[in-house]
Amino acid sequence: MVSPFNGNELPYPNKAVQLNEKVLALAQDLLFDELVHDTLLSCGDRITNKFCGRFGVYETFNGEVVSFQPQLTLIFTLICDTFVISGTLTTIKSMIDRLDDYALLINQYH
Repeated sequence: MVSPFNGNELPYPNKAVQLNEKVLALAQDLLFDELVHDTLLSCGDRITNKFCGRFGVYETFNGEVVSFQPQLTLIFTLICDTFVISGTLTTIKSMIDRLDDYALLINQYH
């Protein structure tokens, strides 16, 4: 019987990295939106800057979002070739294991 993967490779490599990159890209857009609408509060100052906003907590370095903690009530939408699903980030994480390509959006309610 042939193993579906070799050595230390995971059967679905880089899925978490792919999701993190998509979430950080969305967070960068949300940060800009929050800056425009003046809805951010500074909540920390170290090497990185932390800001609390309507959608969550952003941590930036040189103006780029390096960490994003979404509010628990923030709803994401995952779109792929076979289905569309909306839910929390935890729900979305459980769906991406076998997906190669998908789009990730955030439902914004103003």
